[in-house]
Amino acid sequence: MRLTSRSSHTSAQRRPVIRPAFTLVEIIIALTLLSIIGAAAVTFLVKQTRAVMVISGRLDAQQNVSFAIDALSHDLRVAGVGLGNQQPMMIEANPYAVAFNADLVTTDTASVTTATYFDPSVPESLTVALTPANKITYPLGAIAYPDSTYYQSSGLLSNAETISYYFTPDSTSSVAGEYLLLKRINNAAPTLLARGIVFPSGTPGFRYFIPGAAVNSRVELTAPTLPLYFKAGSAGPDTMLAKISEIRVQLQAMYVDPVEGNVYRSADENVPLLNAGLAHVQGCVSPPLAPGTLTQTAWPSGDSVGVSWPASGDEIGGKHDVKSYSVYRQIAGSGVWNSPIYTIAVAGTATYAFQDKAVPLGQSYTYAVVARDCTPSLSALTAGAGTVTPLP
Repeated sequence: MRLTSRSSHTSAQRRPVIRPAFTLVEIIIALTLLSIIGAAAVTFLVKQTRAVMVISGRLDAQQNVSFAIDALSHDLRVAGVGLGNQQPMMIEANPYAVAFNADLVTTDTASVTTATYFDPSVPESLTVALTPANKITYPLGAIAYPDSTYYQSSGLLSNAETISYYFTPDSTSSVAGEYLLLKRINNAAPTLLARGIVFPSGTPGFRYFIPGAAVNSRVELTAPTLPLYFKAGSAGPDTMLAKISEIRVQLQAMYVDPVEGNVYRSADENVPLLNAGLAHVQGCVSPPLAPGTLTQTAWPSGDSVGVSWPASGDEIGGKHDVKSYSVYRQIAGSGVWNSPIYTIAVAGTATYAFQDKAVPLGQSYTYAVVARDCTPSLSALTAGAGTVTPLP
């Protein structure tokens, strides 16, 4: 009897406790509070996301025009650097395009050049002046350029390339009136510099100024004087282009704000053409004398070509103004000397030599050398006799 009584008592103690469930009112209140908090969080997230997008869009628009202005300003300031004989500085002045000549880039690391920067990846054709054989059409004109071949010395093309900046409608944009800003070097394919550019109320991208009659004054060129295109022998446009001493660059980029609509960001800068009106001054009285006979020999080993030449008469005597020698190489029969492949400073020796270890195989070549003085001006070109073929 005691055992039975204890077992019944233990079972009663282990019986689960029944708790009351949430009422329908409590569930409705909880769901309502959860909905309110969730809606507030989503609204806050949407507003924050939109704010970030708006700020990002406006910053992109501002950076777009600022970057374009910086690139334009940099290149325009060196317009006219390193021009060849009779080569013009400005060749196009259009409210929506500008083109000029300048020694902007070189592939020669050691040469005494006036190039703005060195880039070994640039093709040789983009480091020297255009020729009539590969002429271009002005970006927003129908006139071809150049009419003449410009040389820095007999047989050597000028190092000044043709740089063009121009605006063209953006065919990929769904917004009417948007333009792309393109940059072109010589006759290469243009590269995209900026997009989303607009011209509210028909404002020009470029404004041109020439010196005025009064001291430190200037006069703006407007229609019908503009646009101007260089064409050899066209006295009016050629003369007016040569007078341009300052260009005002005006750019506006547009951001479409989903609430406020079109938002504009602009940047502008007056860029002086530092070389406008400056004549090429011969610093060493006259160009140096050309070196004597150049010898070119295929070395029996090493896949290379050796060249040697005697010093210029102006180094070992005469004016003593020779500062360096530059070696050139061309494919036999091409008739084109591009950038020098090697430059060596004067050493006061009777002869100089260079071993071309980077000559491509499978072709025949002709080598040449020039002397450079303090201007720097070049002597006449001294080329080797015949051709030489590097041995495999």
